[in-house]
Amino acid sequence: MLPMFMVPVIFYSGLKFIETFKVSYFYIFSFALTYQFYNGIYIGFFVLIALILVLPIIIGYGVKHYKFSLKSIRPAIPPSA
Repeated sequence: MLPMFMVPVIFYSGLKFIETFKVSYFYIFSFALTYQFYNGIYIGFFVLIALILVLPIIIGYGVKHYKFSLKSIRPAIPPSA
């Protein structure tokens, strides 16, 4: 019997996907979110709103964790001397 409350699975798989960038975690995240919408659309919309509110924190975590910056991206055309 499958659980009707997939919110912890959604957040766990979403964070693991951001940490590892493994496609399997993205598939689990997508399946759990879709399954939650099918089971209870009310909780599904609250999860979606929570994900939208937490998205800047997740992006900030990813940028801080992987030290992405615009300075590290080299330009396609080298500067002329």
